[in-house]
Amino acid sequence: MNINKDKTMPTIYVDLDGTLLGKNASLLHDHLGNRTNIGIDALAKAEQAGADLVIATGRDRYRAEEFCRAAGIKNYIAELGCVLHTTGEDIVEYGEKATAFLQENALNETEFLGCVTQAGDALIKHFPKQIEMHTPYNRDRFTSLLMRGNIPTDQANEILSSKGWPFLEIIPNGHGMFRRTMPNIENVLIYHLTPIGVNKAFGISKDQEIRNIEPQNSFMIGDGMADALCYGVVNKVYIPSNGALSDTDVLELSKKVDNIIVLEDSHNEGFAKAIDLILDEY
Repeated sequence: MNINKDKTMPTIYVDLDGTLLGKNASLLHDHLGNRTNIGIDALAKAEQAGADLVIATGRDRYRAEEFCRAAGIKNYIAELGCVLHTTGEDIVEYGEKATAFLQENALNETEFLGCVTQAGDALIKHFPKQIEMHTPYNRDRFTSLLMRGNIPTDQANEILSSKGWPFLEIIPNGHGMFRRTMPNIENVLIYHLTPIGVNKAFGISKDQEIRNIEPQNSFMIGDGMADALCYGVVNKVYIPSNGALSDTDVLELSKKVDNIIVLEDSHNEGFAKAIDLILDEY
C-alpha cells in the first residue's frame, strides 16, 4: 500500500453491527465467534494512513458514543442519521415533515417519540407475528424506534401514511448484532421506524456539509439497505457478503448501481477488505 500524502485522505463512514463487529457485537471475534484482531487492525491501519473514520450506526447516541470513546473515534452518526456528533457538537435531526408536525402540534421530543411508538404499535397490529419491538434496544432514543421481523416495507410505509403518520417511514437494516429468531419467520431483519427522509445518507450529507467533505472523497462500509442507499452521497459503498445474503433487496440494488460493491468476505473480514480497497486508491 503506497499512501499519497499529497492527496486528501478519505472520510470512511463505518457501520457497526453486522459490519465491523462480529458475533454478539464483539470487536474481538468474527461472525462465527472465533477470536480475531482483523477489525481492530483495519481500524488502526486506516487511522495511521490518515483516514477520517466516522461511525454511522442505527444504535442510539450513548451506545455509539461509548464505542467511539473506546476506539478513539471523534465523530459519529447515530439513530440511522437522526443524531450527529460532529466537530464536538450534538445535533438532532427530524427532517422537514416531522419538524413541521412537531411545530404544528407543539410537541417536545418525548411526546414525539410517543407518536412514533403508536405508529410502531399500529404496524404490529397490522402484521401480527411478523414484526415486534426490538426490546431492549429502544432505551435512550431521541427520534426513532427499533423493530424486528420481516414485512413488506412498501406496504408498511403506505399504512403509516394512511393512518396519520406521513412523516414516518420504516427502513430495513440487516440482521443487527446477531441473527435473531421469531416464530414462523426464518429471516429476521432489524427495522428502523424513523422520521421520513432522515437516514444514514441524510446524516452523511449533513456531516459533509458541516465539515466541508467532498462526496467523491467519502466511502461507506455497511451490511444493510440503509448503508447501500448511501450510494448517492459517497464515492463507493462496500457491502460485506453477509449483507447481500441476508437481504436480497441489497443484492438486487448492487446489480443496478455501479458504486455499490458486494465483497466476498463477511462481517469484519469484509470491513478489513474494504479498508484495503479504499486506501489503495490513495
